[in-house]
Amino acid sequence: MLNIDTTHGADGIVEICITGKLHKEDLLEKLEPALDELLETQDTITGLMIDAIEFEGWDGLSTIMSHMGVVRRHHKFIKRVAVCGNKGWQKMLPKFSNVFLKPELKFFGGEDAKTEARNWLDDLLIEPKDTESTHEESHHHEHAE
Repeated sequence: MLNIDTTHGADGIVEICITGKLHKEDLLEKLEPALDELLETQDTITGLMIDAIEFEGWDGLSTIMSHMGVVRRHHKFIKRVAVCGNKGWQKMLPKFSNVFLKPELKFFGGEDAKTEARNWLDDLLIEPKDTESTHEESHHHEHAE
């Protein structure tokens, strides 16, 4: 089963909870339309927070292929993916995916996984200082002296 919370969509973070087996319909009828709908109103999705603690795998090869298709069509529009889980293979995801996919993926485990994951995603919401104007001001100041 797949639950998607896009109420945080305004800040660009989508929360996804996967329990039990993942089905093809979950991906093509729930996840992909939700991502597409957000991308109609914004250029990027700041992050996906995936709760995979109770995820038991895919229901078959066709579901895995559908999952890969959704990832292939959307990864370039996502900045970060936080995966909360408790399985050994989930810990390996960042090593594999960060080579092939655009978003930075990080695994979070343990009892504070969800809080740590959300904090990591929220880091992207903090507006960086305008380094160009700061650089220009310091450069101008050097010449004024």
